[in-house]
Amino acid sequence: MEIKFEYKLDDNDFKAAGRLMIKKRSKRSLISLAMIVGLLVLFYFLPHDAVTPYAIGALFALLWLSLCGMLTAPSQVAKNYRSLPGMNEVNSLIVNQNGLTQSATSWRSTFEWNHFQTYTESKNHFFLLSGAYPLLWFPKRVLNELDQGNLRTLLKEKLQEE
Repeated sequence: MEIKFEYKLDDNDFKAAGRLMIKKRSKRSLISLAMIVGLLVLFYFLPHDAVTPYAIGALFALLWLSLCGMLTAPSQVAKNYRSLPGMNEVNSLIVNQNGLTQSATSWRSTFEWNHFQTYTESKNHFFLLSGAYPLLWFPKRVLNELDQGNLRTLLKEKLQEE
């Protein structure tokens, strides 16, 4: 079985990849926020002369920066992907039992299945992950229902679903 298609990523595709990456990091971010809030609560119960205003100010600044980072991270990731020249070209992808071959005007890559660790499927995308990050993703809109089903079957055969 061989599946061939072409696609061009748009802003929604970049944002979807950004959301997936942030979702992967959100547990660590929440733990960091909980630690900062925990320290602020601890400082509240300590005698006031034991805690300097600078320490409390530093923790509030760290809390503010962490929150801002969490809120802006998906758009920053999308912006980083969008800034790569190859990500803005029309991509051709051939998927078969041996792996994937992706090409565009300025580059060509061939991946064996063992290059990827897992895959995940969202409402509008297929993501192939290496570690915690999407290495390759493509929109479902470029595949007909039959090819989506064939691709889903091949992914389940070759990779672990996340």
